[in-house]
Amino acid sequence: MKLKSTGTKRTASAKSTGRSREVSTARGYPYLALCVERGNLRASLQVGKAYRVVKPEPNDPPDRIRVIDEDGEDYLFPFEWFVPIEVERASRKKAMAAVG
Repeated sequence: MKLKSTGTKRTASAKSTGRSREVSTARGYPYLALCVERGNLRASLQVGKAYRVVKPEPNDPPDRIRVIDEDGEDYLFPFEWFVPIEVERASRKKAMAAVG
């Protein structure tokens, strides 16, 4: 019996169920992040609160993220001050509205 081939190899993902068990590192903007440190910025951030992270501007340093702070303005903060929060797609709209 001769095997027929279309010229493509079966990839490892061909066995996949289509559902990823891993958290994607690429995320769309805006997303939520939990503040875990605030340095000496007592009025701008609250440790333990979720904040909206917005798309960086072209000249933003790679070690900073742009966050909407307590005043409703977006500012750059050190990346290590925040931990990204994964929100289920069905709840994303409500979570973003709750943060502001």
